[in-house]
Amino acid sequence: MYHSGHRIISSTTDSREQPIAAPSPPRVPVATKPIKNLWLSVPDVKLNDLPDLKPLARTYGNKACRPEGSDGSGVRVRVNDIDVALFRFGSQVFATNAQCPHAGGPLEIGDIEDMACGEPCIVCPYHKYRFRLLTGKNSLPGTPEFDVDTYPVKVKQGGRLYIGFAGLSAKCFEDQDF
Repeated sequence: MYHSGHRIISSTTDSREQPIAAPSPPRVPVATKPIKNLWLSVPDVKLNDLPDLKPLARTYGNKACRPEGSDGSGVRVRVNDIDVALFRFGSQVFATNAQCPHAGGPLEIGDIEDMACGEPCIVCPYHKYRFRLLTGKNSLPGTPEFDVDTYPVKVKQGGRLYIGFAGLSAKCFEDQDF
């Protein structure tokens, strides 16, 4: 005799008798697609509130500029407990962290440049660090520790702007907000 599962089976038992298998664990549903971004609306700012910087941008290496009569090239907003700088370049809207990772300069008041490759960048007003708006990579001085975070932006009906985040800030769940 030997023990198999929950039944004792003798070597002389009928060959048609099968040992009882252990129960299978319950099936857990698996998500078919991972969540890439949580899209949060930008309060009080629409597409037309952002100046179009494309016609104003100078070629990389020349003097950069900003919209006439404005305090900067972009707009600072607070979404998901993060200060974000928004920039419009033609039909595209870009979002970066609002502070330069080098010395905390306010990027929304920086000048805009059109790099030689045709990609726009923002110039930090403090020390002239240049950040590509598409990737956040800096081209001056060109070291990764000074890259700026970027966020995807969607423009919906009526010019409403939505910024994509990998997750929600813990501050979104504080009692005082509910």
